[in-house]
Amino acid sequence: MSKRDEPTTSPYDVNEVQASIDRARGHVDHNVSRGDPFEPMQGFVPAINAFTKVRDIHDLADAIEEAVDNVISVELMGLYLRNPETHELQLLRVKGITEAERKALEREAAQGVPGKILRYGEPMYVPDVLAETAPRKAAMSRTVDVRSRLFIPILSGTRGVGLLGFESGTPYAFPQHRMGTLVAICQLAGCIYHHLATLEGLSREQSELTQRVEERTSSLERANAELERASRMKDEFLANMSHELRTPMNAVIGLTEAVLEGTYGDLSVGQTKSLNTILTSSRHLLALINDILDLAKIQAGTLEPTMAPVSLLSTCRASVQLIKEQAGKKEQEVLLEGVTDDLFVFADERHLKQILVNLLSNAVKFTPIGARMGIKGVVNESQVALCVWDEGVGIAEEHLSQLFQPFWQVDSGLARWHEGTGLGLSLVKQLSELNGGSVVVESEVGTGSRFTVR
Repeated sequence: MSKRDEPTTSPYDVNEVQASIDRARGHVDHNVSRGDPFEPMQGFVPAINAFTKVRDIHDLADAIEEAVDNVISVELMGLYLRNPETHELQLLRVKGITEAERKALEREAAQGVPGKILRYGEPMYVPDVLAETAPRKAAMSRTVDVRSRLFIPILSGTRGVGLLGFESGTPYAFPQHRMGTLVAICQLAGCIYHHLATLEGLSREQSELTQRVEERTSSLERANAELERASRMKDEFLANMSHELRTPMNAVIGLTEAVLEGTYGDLSVGQTKSLNTILTSSRHLLALINDILDLAKIQAGTLEPTMAPVSLLSTCRASVQLIKEQAGKKEQEVLLEGVTDDLFVFADERHLKQILVNLLSNAVKFTPIGARMGIKGVVNESQVALCVWDEGVGIAEEHLSQLFQPFWQVDSGLARWHEGTGLGLSLVKQLSELNGGSVVVESEVGTGSRFTVR
């Protein structure tokens, strides 16, 4: 529900309010046409003005009381309104009634006269109590000699939401034209109550929704914190395991190379073939371990680049040399263009070489036999870029956005044609960013790919 210090614009439907006002005018005009000595809108306009600042149920009770005072003067009055949340019928305003009588009326509200009037939904007027058979104890006051009574329900649609009760020590105290105006006030009050209750319900739902969102957000934040902690522990574990993982593999590779070189005697053809398989597999496994550990170190924030001026020409030549044997097996031509000996960048030389070797290895892997690939230098006034290109199978456009995610591969089935873990391009991206650069890809299926490192 809106607070009282908020803007004073009314929250209810203007058309429904106008309809209630028109009905009130009809009551007045009807009585005037019958010759009743009553000014058509006397007391009614001030009564309506009382409703213009209603913001909640208590404002509405004040407005009804003020409106009634502008229309009629009566010894006894009681105003009941339902609580929008509990729907309990409450006695909010009284006049001419003792505190003891008020408490008794509140206790009897639902089962007494107010409850019955609301269930029937029609006004009840007793012009002279002495002429009626209704029991005397039904009166609001036990101390006043009540002679006439008037009860008008306040309806929201067809539902009773309140009641205006009047009693007087004078018989026939409520003339027809006054009753018509009081009925119109109750109709207007019912219309406003409906919109106040709707706003209250919406406000309550919004509050509950906000609370649920806050609880869910808090829960997600806790879950994310736990995931980040678990991820950080994993990265720290892998980063700290570099020595334990790399040292045994280096020993296997070193001893295998020594045996192949004849250090421990001559080998048969079968032994040489088997040892070459061991050496190739060990080098491949070591490369994978290096990629995983480097990626873990980057994510753990423990891999710091050693920045220094780096010769692009020597780094590109060394990178091409490292994949020359792989390319030769597929009769592929590896080109180096546009890179001169006067081009230097400020970067970590080992990281730059790792980026180029990963990109060139991918080019060899996905380029058919006899095709070409290479590195091309692109120089402008303020920037140097290296483009690793190939004439390979290319990459579909819908896969480009996932290309740099760890462990993601276009051909990811168990029966895929190409080996690898899917870490190479992710490492290329993260190493590029770690050195203050970036990598972008352009590709077309059947034509090839271009990876540009800036």
